[in-house]
Amino acid sequence: MFGPPAKDLGYRKEDRLADGHPWIVEFRRTVVFHGVGKTIHTLIVAEQTDGQFEYRMQGREIAQEHAA
Repeated sequence: MFGPPAKDLGYRKEDRLADGHPWIVEFRRTVVFHGVGKTIHTLIVAEQTDGQFEYRMQGREIAQEHAA
């Protein structure tokens, strides 16, 4: 749907902190797409080793002269 990913990352681990307790999330694969849409510039999709998915979306950076 978005074409080939800009980045295709393999297995990785990420340290997290939830309610004061550290834990590790393992990812089977993470793919990054750029130029997804008018308001979404970057889409990051990560598949955890337990089969769950995480999605993050980022817009374009606002140039300093256009910042409110």
